Amino acid sequence: MTDNSNNLEKMIAEDYKKILHEAKTMGCKNIGALYNIPLENMEAIIKALDDLQKYRELEDRLYAIFGDAISLQDVVDNLEYKLKEPGKQHPINAKILTYEDAAKWEQYKSIGTPEECRRAIEKQKTVSSFDNFDVRK
Repeated sequence: MTDNSNNLEKMIAEDYKKILHEAKTMGCKNIGALYNIPLENMEAIIKALDDLQKYRELEDRLYAIFGDAISLQDVVDNLEYKLKEPGKQHPINAKILTYEDAAKWEQYKSIGTPEECRRAIEKQKTVSSFDNFDVRK
């Protein structure tokens, strides 16, 4: 996105906001200079332009990081694909971890499941009881 298109959208949105404000203060129901657009439609146009500006800013941030390699649509599609289970309407529960937390999680996972841990403890108890067994007695 170019700065010129962003600036133009901002200028149009600001102009429409001013026109809408003046029309409302004068008690107008239509703005004749803009082809009799109802005030509700003007409000919708302003909201759409404001929303568009937010999306453009997000696109610009992505472009600054990745260049042309990825778009906002690609990011949303990728997240949706990774977070949704086939046939389910809602995404699964997901959390983003810091590198430090991810390392701790990997260490935790290496321990094994609770059942595997219980079996290892039982096995250790069995080995320990044989260590204390003295055949000479």
